[in-house]
Amino acid sequence: MLSLACDYRIMTDGLKRNAWLCMNEVHFGAPWPLSFAAIVRAKFGDHRTHRKIALEGHRFTPQEALKDGILDAVVGGGTEEVLKVAEGVAEKVAGNAVAGVWGLIKVSEDVFLVGVGLMER
Repeated sequence: MLSLACDYRIMTDGLKRNAWLCMNEVHFGAPWPLSFAAIVRAKFGDHRTHRKIALEGHRFTPQEALKDGILDAVVGGGTEEVLKVAEGVAEKVAGNAVAGVWGLIKVSEDVFLVGVGLMER
C-alpha cells in the first residue's frame, strides 16, 4: 500500500529474482482500513484494476503492473539500477515542486481528505 501512495512507482523487472506487487491481505483475510480503498480509487480509475487489487489479491508481475498503470517504469537490474532511474525521475520533476502546486492539488483531491479523515476514526 505504501508504494500506491507514492507519486511515481519504479520497480525491478523481476528477471533476476521474483518480484511482484499484490495485496496479500486479501488472501489471509486481514481487514482493509477504509483509507486503503480511498487510495486505490484515487490512483486507479479502471474498475478492473480495483477488482484485481482488492477482490482478487492478484499478484502483478512488474510487466503487468506497468501495463495496468500501477507502475511508471520497470527497470532491468537490481536495487542500484532502480534507484538510479528513480533519482532521475525525481530530478526531472523536482523543479516543478518549488511553487507548491502539487501539494495544493493533493490537498484538494478527495483521496487525501478522505484518507486522512478515515485514519482519524
